[in-house]
Amino acid sequence: LCVASTGWRLLAAVADNRADAAGAMTRLPVAPALVAAALVGAVAGADAYINAKTTTIAIIAPVSGPSAVLVQSFVRAAEMAKEDLGPDAERVRLLIVDTTGTPEHVRRVIDRAFATRRIDAVLGAVSASGQFTAPHARDQRIPHICVCSVRTIGDGQFNFTNIPLPEDEATRWVAEAKRRGVATIALLAQEESSVRNHANAMAREALSDGMRIVFDGRFADETTDFALLAQEARAANADLVFA
Repeated sequence: LCVASTGWRLLAAVADNRADAAGAMTRLPVAPALVAAALVGAVAGADAYINAKTTTIAIIAPVSGPSAVLVQSFVRAAEMAKEDLGPDAERVRLLIVDTTGTPEHVRRVIDRAFATRRIDAVLGAVSASGQFTAPHARDQRIPHICVCSVRTIGDGQFNFTNIPLPEDEATRWVAEAKRRGVATIALLAQEESSVRNHANAMAREALSDGMRIVFDGRFADETTDFALLAQEARAANADLVFA
């Protein structure tokens, strides 16, 4: 619901800003006499016409691989936000940029998307890709809303995040755990930048408040079998499991 609401506001705002540009292009350019030139002119003219009539929103997210199940709901929320625009939905194109892979691969994919496409705004699903998207958004002066928790991504001008920073979340989480009498914690966390930051912040805050981390289990992005981790966490006999 949060993603759909955020996406709707972004789509509506960007679509409105493109309205004036749409009126400037009323017909395709006349084709030259030569066939080759005609083809080039037609393609260029069609592209210019489409650009003037539409707004391109890039959805930058790991839509395949281990995160696909969760990220597909993010994509669907953006699609629903577009549908809610009614007749204006025709003026919006959603460009899916799949950022599944290593950090180096993610950087290349994002760089390529901005180098080869006109992008008017961005919806980002994770911090791992948000950190590579942010510089492009600043350079091109376009809005980038990211479900990110890495402090350096948001700048209050073009890059915005909509979930708590790890330290802020940890403070409230540990305070509530302490109120409930929790003394020991078993930690399970994926080795991904955003998840890692939240887990580490919680562990630091818990230790500073006198709690003990009796198990710290980290797992790779491609992990599918959690039987051993679950067994080890259970054996630690912690008051609470943070996962």
